[in-house]
Amino acid sequence: MTILLNSGITCRSRLGTACLPIAENSLDVDSATTVFENRGVETGLLRKWAPSRLVYTVLLLALLLIPFRGGYAEDYVLLLGGLGGEKSFYDAFWSATSRFYQLLTDEYGYSAEQITFLFEDEGDGSGIVDAEARRDSILAAFDELSEKIGPTDRFILFMLGHASRSAQGVKFNLPGRDISEAEYVKGLNGISTAHKVLIFAFPYSGGFFRGASAPGTVIVTSSSANEGYSLQAGFGALFVNAFSTPDADKNSDGAISVLEAFLWVQQGTKDWYENDGSIQSEHPHLEDNGDGRASREKIGAPSGEGTLAAKTFLGKRRSPLPQPAEIGEIAPASPGGRRPELPNGDTEERTPGTRPAIPYDFISELDEQAIQDALENPPTEKDFPDAGAVVLWEGVEIDIDEQSRYIYSTRRVVKIFNEKGYGLGEVSIPYMRGKDDVTIHHARTLTPAGKTVVLDENQILRDIPPPSAVEAGLYVDARLMYFMMPELTDGCIIDYAYSTNNLGHVMQGEFWRQVYFQTSEPVQSYRLNVHIPKKKQLYYQVLGPPLSPTVTESNYTRTYRFEAEEIPPLKEEYLMPAPQDLAYNISISSLNSWDELVTWYATLIREQDTMTPAIEAKTDELLRGTWRRSEKIKRLYEYVATQIRYLGLELGIWAIKPYSADTVLKEGRGDCKDKTTLLSTMLKHAGIPSYPVLISAGDSHKIVKEVPSLTYFNHMILAVEGEKENELLWLDPTASTCAFGDLPASDQDRWTLIINPDFLASKTEAGAPAKESALHPEETPLAKRRYRFQKSPVQGADTNVKRMKTQVHVKEDMSISAHQELTVTGSFNTKLRGQLSQLNSKEEQLKFLHKEFELDERAKLQEFKISGLDTLNPELTIHLNWTCQEYLYAIGSQFILELPLLKHPYAELLSEDNRIHPAVIGKALSFEDELSIQADSAFVIDMVPEAETKKTDVAEIQLAYKHSKHKAEMRQLIRFYVPRVTANQIEHLKSVVRIASKRGPKRLSLRQN
Repeated sequence: MTILLNSGITCRSRLGTACLPIAENSLDVDSATTVFENRGVETGLLRKWAPSRLVYTVLLLALLLIPFRGGYAEDYVLLLGGLGGEKSFYDAFWSATSRFYQLLTDEYGYSAEQITFLFEDEGDGSGIVDAEARRDSILAAFDELSEKIGPTDRFILFMLGHASRSAQGVKFNLPGRDISEAEYVKGLNGISTAHKVLIFAFPYSGGFFRGASAPGTVIVTSSSANEGYSLQAGFGALFVNAFSTPDADKNSDGAISVLEAFLWVQQGTKDWYENDGSIQSEHPHLEDNGDGRASREKIGAPSGEGTLAAKTFLGKRRSPLPQPAEIGEIAPASPGGRRPELPNGDTEERTPGTRPAIPYDFISELDEQAIQDALENPPTEKDFPDAGAVVLWEGVEIDIDEQSRYIYSTRRVVKIFNEKGYGLGEVSIPYMRGKDDVTIHHARTLTPAGKTVVLDENQILRDIPPPSAVEAGLYVDARLMYFMMPELTDGCIIDYAYSTNNLGHVMQGEFWRQVYFQTSEPVQSYRLNVHIPKKKQLYYQVLGPPLSPTVTESNYTRTYRFEAEEIPPLKEEYLMPAPQDLAYNISISSLNSWDELVTWYATLIREQDTMTPAIEAKTDELLRGTWRRSEKIKRLYEYVATQIRYLGLELGIWAIKPYSADTVLKEGRGDCKDKTTLLSTMLKHAGIPSYPVLISAGDSHKIVKEVPSLTYFNHMILAVEGEKENELLWLDPTASTCAFGDLPASDQDRWTLIINPDFLASKTEAGAPAKESALHPEETPLAKRRYRFQKSPVQGADTNVKRMKTQVHVKEDMSISAHQELTVTGSFNTKLRGQLSQLNSKEEQLKFLHKEFELDERAKLQEFKISGLDTLNPELTIHLNWTCQEYLYAIGSQFILELPLLKHPYAELLSEDNRIHPAVIGKALSFEDELSIQADSAFVIDMVPEAETKKTDVAEIQLAYKHSKHKAEMRQLIRFYVPRVTANQIEHLKSVVRIASKRGPKRLSLRQN
């Protein structure tokens, strides 16, 4: 029979000790196993047994015979965190052991006195570590525990670290001198209780326990006796996480046994290796029947291991198991972080619980105090009369390890003043699908009435493709998680924190990033902490206030702390540069030279331009009948630009690595890298050298040369060697409507990185690797360099031209008929050609042209003709005939003719008094207007405006008229010489824009004859 002893009194008033199998010093008559369950005092149980005097007598005898130590059936725990050796392992060991400590104390009611925690150092300074995990302290801990632990107590050991194997057995790695396997076994056997749970999470651990195996002992190992590659799948983290994961609760009883945890971890480890694509090199094992032979098969079966583990629990949980996808554990990934592809190319939704959520441990007590101080005395709208909100406190934490895996965490607290600041309540979290885990720690709104409103998890939108990628036709891993903070009102405070766990940078072992700390609203307090392995150096550059980080060091980590106070808002202005070009930011990188980065990237993209018979045949076909070099380039460019569809599959490494030229040709599609590679390969077959160019298209983002990074680039184009030395022809093979010789405006005047992948393979005549020329980079031919920074060209105002010729016939009934001829070149040509190519019917074209020519609403188009749309000619011409009734209007005895001219841009600049930022026009350009008016004899042209001329260093305008009795002519030329006008040149630009924007000089006065 089995006697249940309910021991509910302990010296520390603990509740929730586990089911404890007892094998000796017990009163079990039949099975030599007595189960203790410390679930509180249940006096009703004694009443239930009252009819049996024998049972009652045996119960009293048992209580009397148990030695009194201030409590019964106590749990004692020893946590051992071994020598990490490098930051990534140190972080993993600390995370798992400290989380196990918190799990025991927070969820299972263990007191600090019950746990002995020995670690490599004091950990995060939280005070939970008792001593360093060194030989003397560990042996002393075993001696102390052997004195303290009695036969009816239970002992739990959790060892996590590295280990090596020798003839003397397995050695668990410690700082200083190690402890032998035999000494560990002696220490374990010196603890008199037979109730032990031993978790060994280190290499070769499957052979470590044999001397400690005994009835009543449950042993879990991360690997077999012969597997020395443990910890790859994060066994320690998985084991700890299992006890808070609903999926591990196989029998759905709300409690997770050691067996259930083991089975969940065993499957999680298997999934990790399958998803990673590597051979599984660690297999968790279990032993709980005392035979000294651990197993990983037939676990839980009647004939196998697991019977005792199924009845063994850490204790009774204080709170129920968390439900899936609660805030605080949003869609964590599988142990490997990768998800299996579905047939449609998408990926399945992640199952919560197969990876630990990121702990909320990046806010220090000092940070928390600063936040509380800001919340107790927040500013008012009077303090910031021009603001819609103020960021009270923002902190960012970036924790990087040796494999370039990193955790990015942030917390932001914002006081909202009015609707202008509501935009800060919209939170978008970028992440990479299959590579990042996102944990939302909290998201709450503090209303002016004092109510705290927590974000409803169901309001979070996930897996949103970036709009820019969708618009560009790219399939990418980049995704957004989006939510709106709840109950935004004037005067509320929003507070949210989240972390993103990234499984590794594209360049393994290295890291780079840009962090922005200026918004459209003021920021009172900001701090950035960057933690990197101590053996690495951090290179950084601050754009904005002069910030010098405070640098501190620990065993394996160097921490850089950047702090800023009272950050002004980024003022929004018309035609201002991209915000990322202006906002305060910190560029960081682990690389100390561009040579290293370019060599890595050039190696990555090399051999993607391998020549194949298919490429040679297609190139020969396209070049048949031509001998001129420029014509060869033109034909190949136009083929790739127009016949290879722009469609990017930028998944995984293919986000930065091009597909092979042969693949792009065969599939007839590709993104910027793919099309550039194909064009370069075809040019190579034609004997024309070219070089891939990394560029930031769409804005004038700067390159921080002191901090090597690929962050600065978002596009790839091609630079082709010209016929003169150091002459380059710049081509964008994704610009399907851009004529040969032109460059899209978004590619002009940008800092670029031109790469020569073939330089790595170049040899001297003696066979030695080629060396870069010592000449100044701008003077050295690209063929002799690995890379070169260079500004992309700016096409002149005479290249980007919008020319309108208009003939107007004024009729006796006050109607007009007009013929207009619009000719565009350069960027105007590229844009208009692209817009027209999207129109599928004549009706759509008519509607578009009516808007493009800015015609009066009453105007009726008679006919139109578009010349050169089907070919990439440098010019595109549109002829348009239209009429409009009652076009003239009378003012007294005069009749006014509004000249049908296109409105000229940038008039909004005139409304600004003071300018802070440059004005980005985007390109140098020209507007040319030639207008002729013929009036019927019923009207006489009475007056034309006076001529005006203005020329500055950035723009000019020429406006001239002449007329006779029934005829008039107007000529207008407006030129903008530069794509970017500095703030101190704005008035020079405005003086021209002011004349161009006047309506008075664009009207003729007529009178009746």
